[in-house]
Amino acid sequence: MGMSGAIVGFINLHNNYIEKNIGQAMLNRLNIYKLDKIKDFYKDNIFMGCGLLHITEESLSEILPFYDEIKGLIITADAIIDNREELFLKFNIDKGENVSDSELILKAYKKWGENCPKYLIGDFSFAIWNEKKQELFCARDYVGSRSFYYSYSEDNISFSTLMKPLFETLNGSPTLNKQWIADFLSLETIAHEIDCEKTIYNDIYELPPASIMIVNKSELAIKQYWSPLNLEEIKYNTDKEYENAFNNIFQEAVRCRLRTKNSVGIMVSGGLDSGSVASVAADILSKANKELKAYTSVPVKSFKNVFNKRTVIADEREYVQAIVDKYKNININYISAEGTNCYKEMGNFIEIMEQPYKFIENSQWVDEIYKESAKDNCSVLLSGSFGNFSISYGHIYTHLKTLFDEGKLIKFLKEAKEYGERNKLPFKYLSKEVGRIICPYKIRKIVSDFLVENDILEGSLVNKDFAKEWKIHNRFITNEYNEKPKKFRNLEEMRVEMSKPEGFTHTAAIETKFSLYYGIISRDPTRDKRVIEFCYSLPTTQMVKGNEQRSLIRRSMEGVLPDKVRLNEKWGLQSSDWIQRLHPSWSEIQEDINEFLENKAMGEFFYMDKIKEILKDIGQIPNENHWENLRNLLICLNFLEFYNEFLGEENKEKVYNLS
Repeated sequence: MGMSGAIVGFINLHNNYIEKNIGQAMLNRLNIYKLDKIKDFYKDNIFMGCGLLHITEESLSEILPFYDEIKGLIITADAIIDNREELFLKFNIDKGENVSDSELILKAYKKWGENCPKYLIGDFSFAIWNEKKQELFCARDYVGSRSFYYSYSEDNISFSTLMKPLFETLNGSPTLNKQWIADFLSLETIAHEIDCEKTIYNDIYELPPASIMIVNKSELAIKQYWSPLNLEEIKYNTDKEYENAFNNIFQEAVRCRLRTKNSVGIMVSGGLDSGSVASVAADILSKANKELKAYTSVPVKSFKNVFNKRTVIADEREYVQAIVDKYKNININYISAEGTNCYKEMGNFIEIMEQPYKFIENSQWVDEIYKESAKDNCSVLLSGSFGNFSISYGHIYTHLKTLFDEGKLIKFLKEAKEYGERNKLPFKYLSKEVGRIICPYKIRKIVSDFLVENDILEGSLVNKDFAKEWKIHNRFITNEYNEKPKKFRNLEEMRVEMSKPEGFTHTAAIETKFSLYYGIISRDPTRDKRVIEFCYSLPTTQMVKGNEQRSLIRRSMEGVLPDKVRLNEKWGLQSSDWIQRLHPSWSEIQEDINEFLENKAMGEFFYMDKIKEILKDIGQIPNENHWENLRNLLICLNFLEFYNEFLGEENKEKVYNLS
C-alpha cells in the first residue's frame, strides 16, 4: 500500500512538444502542501507530476510517475488501494512481494481496460497515458475520496488533484464562474455547489465520483461506472444475521484503513459513527500492541452552555471518555484551542481550499485536529463523517413515510402510535405530524404557498437580481434545493439524496486539501463502498426497529461501543462554542462588514440592505440565536477575502507558450 498526495499532468493531444516550464509551474503550485517528495516525467507531448506522501512502508519505494516502456503506458496516481490481498491473488503475486498501489492499478488497467476501477477498492484518482492509443484514461473512486480537476481544449488536456496548478495551463488568466457563485451564495446549507462537475473557475472542471474519463484528439468522454442505488434488497431471517453481516463488512472497512508506517489518529466525538469507528479500530490495533491517537474538539474554558441539555450535548467529553475507559490503547487529546476562532484563520483556510467555503463554524476545530494529529506523527486520520448517511441512518419520519408508500398501513399506524407514546407526544401534535408525512407534497406546497410567502432565498444573502440572472429559482426547484416547505421522503428517495455526487465532492475537497496541507491522509470507513452497498440494500425495518432510530448500528455495536454512547439519543454539537469564541473579534468583524458594504464589486453578488439589517439585529455582541445570520456574515467576508486573492491571480503572467 502507498499514497501519492497530489498529481498533475499536461498533455498536448496533437503530439506537439511541450515546454518544461509548464510542468514546473504546475508543480510550484504544490509548494504550500506538505509532501515528502515531488517527482516529474517529461516525454515529448507529455508531462506528469506527483507529490508523494509516505504513508506506508511500500510507499517508500513508490515510483511515480511511472513509465512502462514495453506497453507504452505512463501513470501518475493519487491512490491508496485497500483490496490488495484480493488483487495479489488475481494477478498471481506472491504475498511477500513488494508491490506498490500504482503497480496494482497499472496491472488492473492492462487486464480490464476501462473497467479496471470496478476491481479496485480504496481512495484513488489516477491518470494513464496510452501511447499506442494516443489516449488519456482517468478514474476517480466510487465516492470521490480524492479530488480530481481537469481543463480541456481541442489541443490540450491538463489534470490535477488541486485547482491552482491548472491555472498554468489555461489560455489566459483564470476567470470566475458566476453560475457557480450564484449557486454557492443561494444555497441555505453549508453545501458549496449543486453541480459537481463545475468549479468556481471557468474552464476548470471536476471529474465526478465513480467516473472514468477518456480523452483523445477527437473527444472527451465521461462515464459513470458505479451507483449505490437500485440495489437488490438484502433478506435475512433474523436480526442477528443482519448484525453479523454488517459487523463483518464494517470490521474490514476499518481494518484496511489502519495500515501505515506511522501512527493512526481519529477525529472522535461522543456520537455513534466516529465512536463505532474508534471502538473497532482500537480493538484491532490493541491486538498488534498499537495505540489509537484520538482527537476531540471541546469548548473553551469560558464557555457558557445555553443549549437544551435534554437534547443537545455541547461538551462531549464524558461520552468520549467512556470509549477511552473501555479501550486502554486510546490516547485521547481534548482540544479546546484557546484563543482561536474561525474568523482569525479564514485567509489561511481559503488558501488551503482554493475557493470560498461555508463550513464556517466547523473550520477552526477541524483544522486544529489536522494540525495536532500531524504533530503527533499520524499518517492516517480516521473519521465517521459519512456515518449519518450509511451505518447509522434511520430516521423515524423516513421509516413511516416508507411504510405508508409501501401500503403497509396497519404497521404504519401502529408504529406511529408507538413512537408518540415512547416520546410522550400529545395526540394532536402526533396527528399533525402524521398528516404532514402522508400528505402529497404538491398539496402541502400549494397550501403552504397560500398561507405564507415561501421565498427559497430567504436564508441566503444573495443579490436577488444576480440570482435571477442565473435562474436560481428554476434550477433549485428542479433539483429540490432550499425546499419550502420541507419534503418528507421515503427510504429510497432519501438514498438518492444522500448519495448525490455533489455531497461526495464537497467532503472530498475539504478532506483532500486539509490532509495535503498537513501531510496526512483522511480515511472514513463509513464511506467505504462495501459499507454503503450493504446499508443501501437494507429494508427500512433494519434502520428503525421498535421505534428505535438508528437501530442497526445500536444493535450491532452492543458489547463494542459503551452503552453510554450506543444508547444515547441526544445530539452532539462539536462547534457549540464557535459564536462565543468570536466575541473578542466581534468589533473587528463589524468593521470588516462595514467595509464590505462599501465594496461596489460585492454589490453584484450580495443583498446589501439585508446584510445591514442583520448587522443591526446582532448589535453589540452575537449570541446563539444569531447562528445562521452570523454564519452568513462570515461567508460575506470569506468571499471577499477569496475575491481579493483572486484579483492577484488575474494579474499574473505566464512565461511559456501553451501551444
